Amino acid sequence: MIPETIVLGQILAPIVASLAVIVLYHYIGSEYLGAEENQYWNALRVGLLSSGDSTIRRKTDFALTNTAKNREFVGKYDMTSQEAAHLFEDAGYSQGVLSGLKYRPPAADPNSDDVEFENGSMVWRESRSDIVPDVLALRQVHVFWFVNEDGTTDIYAHEEYSSLNPLVAWKHYKAKTQDPELGVEIVSKVLG
Repeated sequence: MIPETIVLGQILAPIVASLAVIVLYHYIGSEYLGAEENQYWNALRVGLLSSGDSTIRRKTDFALTNTAKNREFVGKYDMTSQEAAHLFEDAGYSQGVLSGLKYRPPAADPNSDDVEFENGSMVWRESRSDIVPDVLALRQVHVFWFVNEDGTTDIYAHEEYSSLNPLVAWKHYKAKTQDPELGVEIVSKVLG
């Protein structure tokens, strides 16, 4: 017998992905998903996802937050959060609004006041098709970052199924075939 939460997730994931594509790319517009909007989207995501995470974890098998993993670490760079956002936007990335909120250190409780949440989250998608728009690509590179007390920025990344393609949204949520090493390799090239 299949657990109820898995069946529910398999049904909800494509619905949420479809609604997100419609709202983000039809009503809001991709021009509002760039570097200039990084602080706005990040504050909104931190507020909503961090406050709802404990309830979601308690009532379901889902989570809205998760830890940044050592395998995803690209490196420490001498740049601000906004400089990182502009660098990635220039490379074709857009805001990762539907991405899970990352926090560190890995041993921290995501519901405590000591958690450090990411300062930015962007994704790169390419469908490689004249028919399918990039937003509906099957795979994406997810990059996220944390600003350190010394003003440097720690960059993390992974390559994975897309969170916005309804056909693979459930696989994205379950982190099926997520590849930190490939994400680090791709993002390292963007950072030079």
